[in-house]
Amino acid sequence: FGSYHAPEVILLQKFRDRILLASEPGRLLVEFYYRVSPPIADFIGKDDSLRRATRASLKPLIFSIQHRLAVYMGVLVLLMGLTFALYAQQRRLVREVRNIRWKK
Repeated sequence: FGSYHAPEVILLQKFRDRILLASEPGRLLVEFYYRVSPPIADFIGKDDSLRRATRASLKPLIFSIQHRLAVYMGVLVLLMGLTFALYAQQRRLVREVRNIRWKK
């Protein structure tokens, strides 16, 4: 994002420090990231289109960190919709099975 002082960078640092480093899997992820990312970052840093693509690919993560409640609500609505769809499908299948039994 061009600067360690960019709001997105500060947000990602806080996420790293408060969330990721608070658990063993998170610490392992951060350790892995710092081991493999320097050469990748050097490669990306040499190409403006790769920098733009990288920033764009980080936007959903940044949005989800900034708007956790909205993301949780979206997931909840999605799960409720899937539950309703599965329930409706089950009801349809039960009606079909009942119709087949009555025809015999």
